[in-house]
Amino acid sequence: MAWHVHHGVRPITALLWLVLLPALSVAQQGTPTESTPIPIAQMVHTQWSTKDGAPSDIRTLAQSTDGYLWLGTVRELVRFDGVRFVQVIPPDPVFRGRAIRRIVAARDGGIWIVWTIGAVSRVRDHRWTTWGAR
Repeated sequence: MAWHVHHGVRPITALLWLVLLPALSVAQQGTPTESTPIPIAQMVHTQWSTKDGAPSDIRTLAQSTDGYLWLGTVRELVRFDGVRFVQVIPPDPVFRGRAIRRIVAARDGGIWIVWTIGAVSRVRDHRWTTWGAR
């Protein structure tokens, strides 16, 4: 293999670039970036239990666009803000103490609730609309 050196570049300079360029490349690869995964040992994990107010019988959950976690149980709807679990009481007494089959978050910040009794409720900005069995 023949080496061609451009005019004005000394062979020692070319040799230094050949040695330093790969070293610089390796050094940059070791630099953390946004796409570099975080090792699992550095991740934070918090566990909540019934002692913290978490319901024990969660059947479904969804996260609304405002960051709340909505938990559906066999008896209630619960909202979690990352610190506290708060029971959400439906305005219609027919749905109090009823099981929730599914919760779906809507793009507009609301949630859809599918009740096991065949009704569907939509909750947005603390306003409830319900369709179906009562």
